[in-house]
Amino acid sequence: MLQLKGIFNTAKEIMESDFYIPIKVKFESMESGIEHNLYWRTGNFLEIGISPTNGTIISITLLAASKVFVSKKQKAFDEYTEKFGLPSFKTDKWKNGNYYVDEDRDKDFEVYIYENNVNIVLDPHKIKTKIINNRVDFGFDGSNLLCSIEVKDLNYDEMSLLKESFHGMKAI
Repeated sequence: MLQLKGIFNTAKEIMESDFYIPIKVKFESMESGIEHNLYWRTGNFLEIGISPTNGTIISITLLAASKVFVSKKQKAFDEYTEKFGLPSFKTDKWKNGNYYVDEDRDKDFEVYIYENNVNIVLDPHKIKTKIINNRVDFGFDGSNLLCSIEVKDLNYDEMSLLKESFHGMKAI
């Protein structure tokens, strides 16, 4: 799992979704032009781009999901601390190379679509800290491990594309 290293200033995010890529969020930062970014991947189609110099998140790309749930309301969360900014992650233990496939994750992540939001739950641990970067919230557990990524306030077109893409995958 990705472990929180620090928090940088809030960065503008750019949504780039289409039928083939349900969610792609890029974060504008000074690091986003670097050619050799690091990429953390789960075994089933989620990739997070990370700056090799300071560990800040550069992008989130969700290509597919096998567990997608649609509901009218989000489940209630326990109390958590809110912080604002863009998270950075520890990458010092990564082996040489630009990609890190998280083989410790032996289970699929889950995607919850509700109202005009989508929540990618990597691990159902209790959220202790939420780092809020404009429309994207990052949930961390007590060990500062990334447990969820929530993209909020999707407009009608973004939500329609998202649902159409998951219907095309037969995920919902």
